[in-house]
Amino acid sequence: MLSDLSINRITILTILLLLTIVGKAQQAATNEEKYKVTPVSPNTASLGLYGHTPIGHYTGTPNINIPLYEIDLDGKKIPINISYHASGIKVSQEASSIGLGWTLNIGGCITKTVLGGDDFKPNNTAYKGFYEDNISLTKLDSTIAASNKLTGNVFGKYYSYLDGLGDSEPDMYYYNFAGYSGEMFFDRINTVYKGYKNTTTAAKAILQSPKEYISFIYNPSTEVWSVKDINGYIYGFKEVETSATYSFTSGIRLNYDEEYLKSLQTYQLVSNITTAWYLEYIESPQKNRVTFEYEAEYLYTPVTLTENVYIYDGASLLEYTKYDIDPQGQKVTLKRNYEKYTYSYNKIKQLRPTKVSFNGGTVLINADNRIDLRSVPNTTTPKKISSIQVKNNLDQQIKSYSFSYSYRGGDNYISTRLFLDRLSEIYEGKEVVYSFQYNQGSLPAKNSLETDFWGYYNMGQIEGSPISFYTIPSISSIGKLYYGRNKRPSLALLQNGTLIQIQYPTGGITEFYYEPHDISFMRTYLTSRLVSNSTISKAYIPTSADDRCKSPTNAAAQKLYGDEFIIEKYTETAGLNFRITDLCQSCLCSQPPSGMNNEIYVWLEVFDGTNFVKYKDIYQKDVTFYLKFSYSDMKSSNGTIDKSNQSAFKGIPPGRYRLCADIRPLYFIDFQIYAAVNYLKDEEVKDGINLGAGLRIKKIIDKGNGGEKAEVRTFSYSKANLMYQPTFNEYQIIAADYFIISSIGGGSAGVITPYIKNVDYREYLLANTSSIVPFSNAAQGNVVGYDSVTEFLGENGEYGSIEYNFINNANTTIGMAAENYIPFFPTRKNYLNGYTLDITKYSKCKELIRREIFNYITNNIKDITVFKTHVPAPLASTDGAFFGFYDIKVGETTLKDKTIISYVNGKNAQTSKTNYSYNADYLLITTEKTEDSEGKEVSKIIKYPFDYIDNISKGMVDRSLIGIPIEEITSVNSKVVSANKTIYKDTLGLYLPSQIYSFNSTIPQSLPTYSNYFKNDYTFIKYNNKGKLLGLRLPAQTNILYLWSYNSQYPIAEIKNATFEEVEAAAKAVFSVTNIDALSSLTTPNETKLKDGSLQKALPSALVTTYTYQPLVGMLTATDPSGITTYYEYDTFNRLKRTYIKDASGKEQTIQTYDYHYQNQ
Repeated sequence: MLSDLSINRITILTILLLLTIVGKAQQAATNEEKYKVTPVSPNTASLGLYGHTPIGHYTGTPNINIPLYEIDLDGKKIPINISYHASGIKVSQEASSIGLGWTLNIGGCITKTVLGGDDFKPNNTAYKGFYEDNISLTKLDSTIAASNKLTGNVFGKYYSYLDGLGDSEPDMYYYNFAGYSGEMFFDRINTVYKGYKNTTTAAKAILQSPKEYISFIYNPSTEVWSVKDINGYIYGFKEVETSATYSFTSGIRLNYDEEYLKSLQTYQLVSNITTAWYLEYIESPQKNRVTFEYEAEYLYTPVTLTENVYIYDGASLLEYTKYDIDPQGQKVTLKRNYEKYTYSYNKIKQLRPTKVSFNGGTVLINADNRIDLRSVPNTTTPKKISSIQVKNNLDQQIKSYSFSYSYRGGDNYISTRLFLDRLSEIYEGKEVVYSFQYNQGSLPAKNSLETDFWGYYNMGQIEGSPISFYTIPSISSIGKLYYGRNKRPSLALLQNGTLIQIQYPTGGITEFYYEPHDISFMRTYLTSRLVSNSTISKAYIPTSADDRCKSPTNAAAQKLYGDEFIIEKYTETAGLNFRITDLCQSCLCSQPPSGMNNEIYVWLEVFDGTNFVKYKDIYQKDVTFYLKFSYSDMKSSNGTIDKSNQSAFKGIPPGRYRLCADIRPLYFIDFQIYAAVNYLKDEEVKDGINLGAGLRIKKIIDKGNGGEKAEVRTFSYSKANLMYQPTFNEYQIIAADYFIISSIGGGSAGVITPYIKNVDYREYLLANTSSIVPFSNAAQGNVVGYDSVTEFLGENGEYGSIEYNFINNANTTIGMAAENYIPFFPTRKNYLNGYTLDITKYSKCKELIRREIFNYITNNIKDITVFKTHVPAPLASTDGAFFGFYDIKVGETTLKDKTIISYVNGKNAQTSKTNYSYNADYLLITTEKTEDSEGKEVSKIIKYPFDYIDNISKGMVDRSLIGIPIEEITSVNSKVVSANKTIYKDTLGLYLPSQIYSFNSTIPQSLPTYSNYFKNDYTFIKYNNKGKLLGLRLPAQTNILYLWSYNSQYPIAEIKNATFEEVEAAAKAVFSVTNIDALSSLTTPNETKLKDGSLQKALPSALVTTYTYQPLVGMLTATDPSGITTYYEYDTFNRLKRTYIKDASGKEQTIQTYDYHYQNQ
């Protein structure tokens, strides 16, 4: 049993250590060229996965993580670990510095994806980047809408956007560091977000549905970031990664051989951008820092091919006058095919971490050469991590890890890949080992074209002949098949190179079993079928032999109408079947009609919204077909007179139509008229793909060191959502001299389609290597998410199961038809994807045990209107283009309420529901109200510095100490039953606790009066210059003082019943220092004095307990006031092994021992 003194000491030391931690508020927890994305380095790419990816059940990705070390920065834990992203290995995927699929999580970074041009650093300085662009979007919209043309000076204002020089979209940024991850962007200069106005020197990032508040300020002038969290920690980002793109474009396809393509001298630098900023330091509110150092290394990526093809198979080519170029009005005729093959590679400056420094020591990251990346001559060669060492300030090695690798594939960088085989922890000649096994299936060259829709290996070949595409999937269009590459997933190859087993130091093994995602991906092909509509068929039949020779009594003109029909899309040509047929060719009149002719006129009518009117062609000419025939004509024509024309109507826009026949007049009968419109109507052919898009976990088996199964977990998935549908072709409208607007939000013209009067255009098939619908990993970093996932404990759930249900929505269109005309038009993703809706636990008998239900609320913060432009390849930027507007919607989501239902024997036994309220600015919980099934309501109110107006609170807010709870009040049925409050003070520029109060009443009190019952628990008298507590006063006016050392890391003495002056004098005398701060700053104090009772003797009237340490390992000795020293002994891996004391003769007496059993130990 612990003595009262021991309990008191534990309490005080707990308070002491807590005071080195900045308090945190508790938050509710629930589990194109132009459009080409510039690649980032392999290291950044691996970090980026985790910037997007809180992995887990929702995506079917197992959390594979091995911790290495953890740094404590004044209470903030900074973990160092390695993790594996088990979603499958893509062909183009490079290994990070610790192997394929693995990430070394140390520090962190901010990455950037450039959309259009760099927001802050445009390639052409004659034009503004997005941030400084002040174009009036409404004016642009209305100007073009007025005439559907840009002319004269008006065109000049918008030329830069069409020529790719202007920047109409914001870049996207992704962050992943210190436990924070998410997505953000910047609005334009002079805009306001959360009270902060963007200027030339400071831009505030807008976070997309952040999980917690964090402030990002970027200085466009100095390119420096200022990042602060709600607990006053500051994050510095300085070192940058860059990526330079070199490319050339050819009108013909070249030999796709890496060595040949590398040797060509036709590449030009097209862009050189900053792709990432790496974390340089983290600074605590107490001004202590963890710093990160890196080495820059340079690499080339393999040469890749991008194919962009326009195909036109219609009857007539588009001819137009080239705008504003030739005053004589020279005509231009478009070609049928436009092919562009772009070959490109990147030169990347990659950062590899080399050192982490902190108050207690350093982490050294050593590296050696690797062969799987193409190095840049005369620069630092890319390396792989060989070892990691943790040392304290005494240069003592605390931890050491060694990494062992192998290569698989060919013997050059284009084919070989780096695999992590072993991770060994080594100390004094001993090691414990993690070993890794991977699926042995091979992978092709990294720039291989044998990939499926999502980039995984499929051995995909060209599917037929003649070859239309080299990198694009086969396309069926307008009744013709264009042969390209097979991009269907190969289920047998999806797991190639993926981690399948980990063996741990204990000898235990974890085996991972995978399966492809359920995706229900439906590829849609267009084919065409000849259809006939609005048929007019009427027989004029005589009632007697003589009737056919007589003019009918109603010889006046007659009109006949066919049925109405709809043409759904622009149709270049429609035919007219038009004929008359003699009903009785052998029948002759005794007196045949002479000099009389029947006349029939046929035309097409279109509904104008009010009436049917005559259709006119694109040149506004009347299109009417005329047939005049006599009785003798009819009898000498073998029974049929055919005036059909299969290109009767040209350039037919979508609309509602009917055919009309006008007989003027009818002089004789005995014939039949037939007329109908025929045209090719597109029909969809669907090709279903049910499995693919990477891997999900199917089963995990944990085995003991004897190989027996210790635990089996299996996973069942329901209702998968593929976040985007890979689409490699679309129909592209080519409308010369027209500039088409599709707008929402900030636009004023509404939707304007190309189907407007007087427009002559053609429809081309556009095909591209990359998906025209942009890639999306909106399923928390993956392309597939699930509505429901069940984890079965045991092979068949014999130990129960847990069912998880999630918010899960695929991306949606956002551009009001713009996506129909502009390839790579963005889609809107649901930032709530992966939020848990409920968690239900079942027993092995499938009885309910417990259910948790979560509801969320999203507040829309602001909408930002931007636009994308597109100039189809057959046209120049002055000839016609599309402007597509869309809104970026910014919202913040919080947990609204949480319900917990407990069950007994499958029946509801108890229910509790907690409602949450938040501060809108900082997303901090301000109230929690919980009501159970018996009507009991427990309410908790949390107050923060921003809730107060005193100078100290204002100062704390200014220093971003906004998430520290100042006061917490708990009430039951509106009566306060507990409360606590911390008063802060400004000490040497640090905001530190001054007093702690707690509610002291056995009787619940009302909210207006509870504060009258506060009592003082602790008064904090003094701190050192590092913010470490030197003294506190208890309610009984007892002072407890502390001395610190080892660079202010550890308290070395606890002293009771002495004044501060007495303690400082004793410390100066015993340790030969000038003051207490000097003692605190020592790397190592005089440890002998701490063990031999010197300090106790210098303060004979006080109770003194002293401590010594091995920094970064733990306490070595604790000497109590009576002079008894307890010793702490550690093994070769710095794990606590034994505690003991010594008797008067110096003999060791063991108090407690600890055993750690690894395999073969």
